[in-house]
Amino acid sequence: MDPRVISMIATAARPYQKIGQPGETLAIITDTDTDPVIWQTFAAAARTVGIEPFVALMVPSRRDYADPPMPVQKMAEASDIIHYTTRLGLVHSQWGLSLSKLRKKRIVSEGITPEMFVEGAVLADDAVVNAWNRRIQTIWDEGEEVHITSPHGTDLRVSLAGHLSFSSAGAKFTSAEAELFKAPFVQFPGGETACTPTENTGDGVLVVDQTIHHPPGRLVRPIELHLKAGRIVEARGGWEADEFKRWLDSYADPEGGTICEVAVGTNPEAKFMGNMRQDRFPLGSMHFGFGMNTDVGGTISSNIHYDAIISKPTLVVDGQTIIEAGQMRVAPA
Repeated sequence: MDPRVISMIATAARPYQKIGQPGETLAIITDTDTDPVIWQTFAAAARTVGIEPFVALMVPSRRDYADPPMPVQKMAEASDIIHYTTRLGLVHSQWGLSLSKLRKKRIVSEGITPEMFVEGAVLADDAVVNAWNRRIQTIWDEGEEVHITSPHGTDLRVSLAGHLSFSSAGAKFTSAEAELFKAPFVQFPGGETACTPTENTGDGVLVVDQTIHHPPGRLVRPIELHLKAGRIVEARGGWEADEFKRWLDSYADPEGGTICEVAVGTNPEAKFMGNMRQDRFPLGSMHFGFGMNTDVGGTISSNIHYDAIISKPTLVVDGQTIIEAGQMRVAPA
């Protein structure tokens, strides 16, 4: 067998080794917009660790976070592990929320490309990423007031009061929903630590200079998102800003413009590739989620979730500089 294929399979086995057990069943959900090499590699990798894979191949969804067809749902619900490898998002769908409540083991690789098996985030030492995760998690759990700026013009203030990181407990005062994050969950590739912001907070300007969920690919011109009381009130920029507004309006969701996540990238090997599966993770970057967060311990229910990425943020939490122009100013735990 080609050594490159062997290397890809070994890399692809890592998420199964983290949350799987020999003898378990695996539903790999994919679509016809996804390179077959991806699901073939994951299926082969699962078998190397004694997990029995099944592949659900579907026509691509018409929009992000639409529930998959019922046969796909039934197959996944009957499996021990569910692996999302579709081009568009599934994890934050209403069906995805139901899987959280069922405590299903899930692996998220939405938007992954074959290149990501051999370069970028997957090359990182898990121990190093986990050390950064622990450090940022503590900052989120203990912090209250967050101020983010950037060379592109970001100037945003958000509160974390009453909230903890995704890894800890989500929103402190919504115990029923806060239990959801405890369902076994792995991103592949990955490398981020996130927190739900306090409801109705988030004022200022967020200038997205790298990637946003739509339109796909690296931005030609930054998009300015103006926020008031935690909601987008205006998006400025070139044609990409206009296309983003059209896409967001198509959901007709009043919570679609509500900030629901503040996150720091914690993967030293991740790099910006114009793909959301990779671009959220470079160490010292930040991204901001909007829409649904009840599935990670928050209180916002929506039919959409999307991220907006900035590359060189300065992050100050309760007066302490955590990141300065994209460079970490604290040590890993």
